[in-house]
Amino acid sequence: MKKKFLSFVLAICMIIPCAFALAACQQEEPAEEATAKVMNVGLNPKIEFVLDKDDKVVSVNALNEDGNHIISVSLDADTEVSKFEGLTAEEAVELFLELTEENGYLITGNEEKISIAISGDAQKLLEKVTNKANQFLNEKGIDLEFVKVVEKALQKTDILNEVKQCVKEYSQQELEGMTEEELIELLKGSRQETKNFLTQELKDAYYNLRLEKINIAELETLYRYPQFIPSDLRSLFETAMENLNDAVAALEEAYNNAFLDTESAYNQAKQLYIEAKENLLAERLALGVDGFSEEDLAKLAVLEETATNLETALANEKAEAEGMIETVKATLDIAFNEAIKYVNIIKTSLESLVPGFDAIYENAKQNMKKGFKDYFEGHEYFKNFVDHGHWNVA
Repeated sequence: MKKKFLSFVLAICMIIPCAFALAACQQEEPAEEATAKVMNVGLNPKIEFVLDKDDKVVSVNALNEDGNHIISVSLDADTEVSKFEGLTAEEAVELFLELTEENGYLITGNEEKISIAISGDAQKLLEKVTNKANQFLNEKGIDLEFVKVVEKALQKTDILNEVKQCVKEYSQQELEGMTEEELIELLKGSRQETKNFLTQELKDAYYNLRLEKINIAELETLYRYPQFIPSDLRSLFETAMENLNDAVAALEEAYNNAFLDTESAYNQAKQLYIEAKENLLAERLALGVDGFSEEDLAKLAVLEETATNLETALANEKAEAEGMIETVKATLDIAFNEAIKYVNIIKTSLESLVPGFDAIYENAKQNMKKGFKDYFEGHEYFKNFVDHGHWNVA
């Protein structure tokens, strides 16, 4: 009896560790950290999605001209809000592929590469999104031998470079000192401000003019305390600020003449390119229904060449327009540096004479950040530009 009992105990002692080991093996891998992420998806249209901690889309931004086309066709007819917003990452990729297929970018039998990149610790999400993309392609009968889904991690430096282009009041050193999460928050805020701007030139005008207005808002706080500024220094400062304001007005006008005026050489070239690209995409859709014959491919090659030539002409016009902008910005930089000479002297004095002056100076910048969107959207240049259609989304 004792032997049987001992055998039973030994058996139990052996089973329990095995059971714990088996349970440990069956446990799921640690969950990915719940943080905001950036997901870039590209075919030819390239789009950036900012995801919240639940991996839902909070902002969408085009990374090239064709990306603007896809976002424009994603707008809800009633609300004019992109249908991407609020979707999960997998749903957003599926909608992206649907829209690229419907608009002639993704054609059966045409060799393509779909790239998907996600920031942070997101391997599981990347796999889910990739599986969703492959599932879509399978259901549509698109040959996976031709269409490849390429996945990769999006690096912090990639996000930093995007932030640097749109949130210009931070130095490179300041951005490098931020966490990835902080960079994504800055990116998200900027993208939400410009989410209704469906051209890169309009966004660039916004980013650059916003920086100049923030700088001026800071400097103009000095006007609040004339009693602490010697009259001769005040006169020099006022002249420098007048020149600076004139230079910013010249920059606004330069952006209008180069990029926002619908009659500008750049916009005329852009409209020709868009029309040629729309013709190409429409023909790809029409001809690709039953597969491409040799005659179809020859016709598409002619349309492709036309679009490519007009794209080159557009790039040349853009380079010329950017050169004009840079000339005006150089004058503005001189005016800014002239004003700063007097600002530094006055600011040092006010910091010792006016309690809490540093906070007042900082608040001026923050208030301009909050109010600049209204200023920009209320500008006649902006109003004239957004009334002009680019991609035909009717």
